[in-house]
Amino acid sequence: MEELRAHYRNLARQHHPDANGSDPRAEARFKEINVAYTTIRAFLSTQ
Repeated sequence: MEELRAHYRNLARQHHPDANGSDPRAEARFKEINVAYTTIRAFLSTQ
């Protein structure tokens, strides 16, 4: 879980819309990263 969170935080910082001048592609990627993180975290917490 710690490794997952670390990777998530790095990707979130890299693709956050505020860090990319409100680039719509960065915003879409940021949303995808959040969905993936939530899904993986839920899966790992049930095991």
